Order: sequence, then C-alpha cells, then structure tokens
Amino acid sequence: MSTTTIYAKGALALIASDTAGLDGDGVVRAWVSKVITLPHLRCAITTRGAVAALPALATDLAAAFPSFDAMVSGGARFLEDAYQNHVMRWSDLAGAPEFELAITGWSVSRRRCEAHVISSVDHPGLPAFTFLSQEILVAPLPAADTMIEAGLLVNGTIPTMEPEALLLKLIELQRRTLTPVGGLPGAVERFIVGGQVVLTEITEAGISQRVARTWDDQLGSMIHPGILEGRVPSAPGISRQQRRAAERAS
Repeated sequence: MSTTTIYAKGALALIASDTAGLDGDGVVRAWVSKVITLPHLRCAITTRGAVAALPALATDLAAAFPSFDAMVSGGARFLEDAYQNHVMRWSDLAGAPEFELAITGWSVSRRRCEAHVISSVDHPGLPAFTFLSQEILVAPLPAADTMIEAGLLVNGTIPTMEPEALLLKLIELQRRTLTPVGGLPGAVERFIVGGQVVLTEITEAGISQRVARTWDDQLGSMIHPGILEGRVPSAPGISRQQRRAAERAS
C-alpha cells in the first residue's frame, strides 16, 4: 500500500509519490516507480495496493481507450470486468488482489485537469468500481490534529496554497503517519512513505516528472522518519500520539 497525493484543478495537475517498495513487514526491499505516465493520452495512473500490477493495469487501459476522457467515461466498467476476469493476475503480481487506482489527466472536452479515483472494494459513500472525482486526493489521510498543527486544515478544509508546496507538506505528513502495510485489516502498522518524492506534472501541453525530495532511507531497513538513536525529535506536523507510536516502533 502506498499513498495517493494528488492536486488537479484548472490548468494543472500534480501527483506526489514516494519510491519505497516494502515487504509485508514494512522493510524497504526496492526503489520503485509508483506512477505510470501515458503522455499520448495526457494522463497518469497510480495505485494504492497492487503497485506491482500497475504497469499491467496502465497497459490495459491505454490499449482500451483512445483518450483520457474516454477512459474516465468507460474505465469503471472496463476495470470491473478486467478485475473479475483476471483477479488472480493482480494477486500474483502484487501479493494481494485489492487496489485503489487514480487516473489523473487533461480533459480535452472539459478543458481542465481532473483526478478520478476508483477502488476494487466498497468504501463508505463509494461503492466498488465507481469513479469519484476530487480536486485534492489524500490517502492515507493524516490525523486531523496533525493536519491542523501543520496548517493544512483550517475550519475543516485544506487551505489554498501553491500546489507543489501543498503536496510536499502533505506527503511529509503521510511519511509520519503509521499505516497498515498492504492496507489490509489487522496488518502491522509501519511508516510506509520513503525513498524519494517524485512529482508528476500534467498540463494541456503534456507531462513531466522530476525528483523533488530525497530522504535517507536505506534498503533492507524500515522507514523511521525523524528517528535518531531511538529518539523522535519534535518535528512540525507530528502529533504526540504519532510520536509515541514512532518511539514504540524504533
């Protein structure tokens, strides 16, 4: 399980993703790309869960639809059929069949950037295989007190700020959020965001990617944000509850 950190509004879409490939215990085993770009369709695809199946999912979608708009219109039914027919394919590739997929791109017909998320399982208010469109997607969502302390939640809403700065702040909070590995109920909780922050930018003109931040995480080790010699410093955006949890994990 990874993160979904996306801004899509007006003429710009940004996706912030990390590169840590974890095993079931939360140990970093590889550096991986978690966003697949489809420049000819001016869109990008990312997923939480089934990250190893992402290239296959992206290839299937690109082969089935001639545009981002067509993918948004018909992708839900296509993904449901593909999932039911090839569920073992996703499971074999990713170690678990469940996935949450986001499609972000430039809509030619609506003249704007959009982000649409779909899940293979039901969520409150969102049935399985139903697209939900949002201008800002953040999952896992850090605790409300952490968001407020970091200035990212004001009167119940995320304040307007420069999109890149917003996403970098959000992914730093996600890095400090303990999350079930693989997103499965009862799974061990670990820090799951690490390696590098890769920013994917989408506009009407096309797509670009770059590394915006690098952390000093190591292969073969768990991610311990802000932990030094068993202690957790008072970093902005870390709640007392999260700090205690981080100390227990060290």
